[in-house]
Amino acid sequence: MTEPAVSDGREYWESIAASWLGWTQMPGVDPYGEAFNLPELLTLVPPPESLTLDIGCGEGRVGRLLTAQGHAVVGLDGSPTLTGEARGQGAAVAVADGARLPIGAAVADLVVSSMVLMDVPDLADHLAEIARVLRPAGTLVMSVSHPISNAGFALGDEHLTYALGDYYIEERTDVPATRDGRSMPFRYWPRTLSTYLTALGNAGLAVVEAREPRPSAAFVDALPQARQWTRVPMFLHLRAVKR
Repeated sequence: MTEPAVSDGREYWESIAASWLGWTQMPGVDPYGEAFNLPELLTLVPPPESLTLDIGCGEGRVGRLLTAQGHAVVGLDGSPTLTGEARGQGAAVAVADGARLPIGAAVADLVVSSMVLMDVPDLADHLAEIARVLRPAGTLVMSVSHPISNAGFALGDEHLTYALGDYYIEERTDVPATRDGRSMPFRYWPRTLSTYLTALGNAGLAVVEAREPRPSAAFVDALPQARQWTRVPMFLHLRAVKR
C-alpha cells in the first residue's frame, strides 16, 4: 500500500478508512481492544445523563457499547467513510474535525475519546474543543496508548530492555501491521505523560482518576503473548472534569 502524502490526522484516516474497516471485520483481529482495553475504559464512564459525545467515533463500536448502557450518544469523526459505516448501523453521527466541532458550547455531560488523542497532530486544539462542548463539571473519559509503550520498550525474561524509540521524542510515527494478508498502516503522534497532563490542565480539564490497566490472568491464559503487558502498561485511561 502506498502511504498517503498527508500529515493531517483527519485526512489520513479517511485515506485508510477502507483498510481499517476490513481490518476491524476480521474475527479476533483486536483482542486487546475488545476484551481488555474497552471493558476497562467503560468502568470509568459515569452514569448516562442527557448527552454523550463519542469524539473520534470511527465506525461506531464505542458508541454502540455506550448506547447499550443507556447513553444518548452522538458520534463525531473526521472520516466520511467511517461515519457512514456507523450511520449504517443506526448510530447518530456527523462528520467533523475534532479541533473545530460543529456543536455549541456547554452542551454535553460526557465526552468519550477512545484511542484517538494519540492519533491527532494538534492535541491542544482537540482538548480545547472537548472542554468547550462540555458543561461545567462535565466529564471526559479518554484512553491512549500508554506513553511508555509508545517509546518502544521490550521485555526480556528478567528485565525491561530499551528497544526502539526515545520516550521524550514526540514525532509522527508510522507503524505498518499485517494480519492474515491484510495490511493496516497505523499512524500516531507519541507523547509523554507530562504532555498529556499539561495539555489537559491548559484546556481547563482536571484529571481526577488515572488508570494503567493490567491484563487479568484469564486474559493472559487466552492470549499468552499479552503476558508482557502485566509488567509494563499498554494503555493509559484518564477521567477528567471540566473546571
